[in-house]
Amino acid sequence: LLYYLTHYVYVGDRVEQKIINWQPWAHLIQLVKLVQEWYDRHPRIPLYLIIFKSRQVGASTTLSGIANWLIIFNKNTKGILQSKGAVEANEMLARSKYINEHHPSFLKLKALPDQDDVWGFQITESIIRALPSTEDAGRSTDATFIFNDEWEKHKNAKESFAAMKPAMAKGGLFIGAT
Repeated sequence: LLYYLTHYVYVGDRVEQKIINWQPWAHLIQLVKLVQEWYDRHPRIPLYLIIFKSRQVGASTTLSGIANWLIIFNKNTKGILQSKGAVEANEMLARSKYINEHHPSFLKLKALPDQDDVWGFQITESIIRALPSTEDAGRSTDATFIFNDEWEKHKNAKESFAAMKPAMAKGGLFIGAT
């Protein structure tokens, strides 16, 4: 699947928004391969990945694309996208929505629910929740995957991880990007 990024470019003295194709940089291909290996394993075992990244290297968008892929092609998939605050978490979820909007028509599914902090597809019975970093975020939930963006900026990173870790016990995928 092709994913898309939005970039802002200077055209003369003004800034314009431009859509470009996702770039298959080596570090992103490695991330996708690790996720694919987790996905293909049956039964799945929990996978915990920590990504140390710079800004603007495509990791956050790639995570949003992976989240999109998991809920489109798998039934009963539950995902959590978490960032330092509600606004940032919702922005991460918005990337998944943006990717879906730019899929070819045969891949676009009707989203329901479609809110700022929760999004999914009835046809696959799959959902993604956007959560801020709090002590209890993700507690008492089951999740197929949990992606924490800008994890180093989470006030409650330890407590939040402890709250979500049991959800991964049945073969979940956890990725902390910092």
